[in-house]
Amino acid sequence: MKALFLVSPGQLGWLVVVLLAALLWRVGFFTPVAVSIGQLPAIRVALQHRRGAYRLSGKAFEEARKLVPPEARLVGLYYDDPKEGRPEAELRYSAGAVLEGEGVETDPKEWAAMGYEVVELPTARAATCTFPFRGTLSIILAGTRVYPALADFMARSADERAAGAVVEVYDGLRGAVDYFVPLEGSFLLHRERGSTNGDGPGGAGPPPAPAAKKAQ
Repeated sequence: MKALFLVSPGQLGWLVVVLLAALLWRVGFFTPVAVSIGQLPAIRVALQHRRGAYRLSGKAFEEARKLVPPEARLVGLYYDDPKEGRPEAELRYSAGAVLEGEGVETDPKEWAAMGYEVVELPTARAATCTFPFRGTLSIILAGTRVYPALADFMARSADERAAGAVVEVYDGLRGAVDYFVPLEGSFLLHRERGSTNGDGPGGAGPPPAPAAKKAQ
């Protein structure tokens, strides 16, 4: 007990500051968000199409996580800008898993029985950036830093248009989330009207196809 009194209040305060700074560094508070033009890689995914507030979409990812090995990547597609006035209950998104790696179910019929649709996302030119993925606080920070950076980049890129969704790929092994705004193809996989309650595969449209190249 005497050792506790060897630390002065000032030293204890500095220790708290250092620990807080370390936590903020780990979850991405000090990570610069650099958006650039890159490539969304082609991936095969199983998606469940839903409606509702994006801040509550974590439940869909938790359900998908239970269906794949811990090292498998998860994926989310978000189709609407909440600032454009669509009611929260009608915001469209899809969440699921990337179908790659050992122990991952790949049969579309098996996924359909669990309420998912298997879709091939083609490679596409995209605005992209990466942010740390180390728990809930990282996701909250990403909402306040990544999306404004993507919106600002798109606003400054007068000749670029989004192709229907923002794609998020969660990689637990890397501790990172890769964000993509596809600039070609058709990534609107969730129709305006899907199943009655907005859940399940009923809202899915056809798989996206690469856009035709512009004439030189």
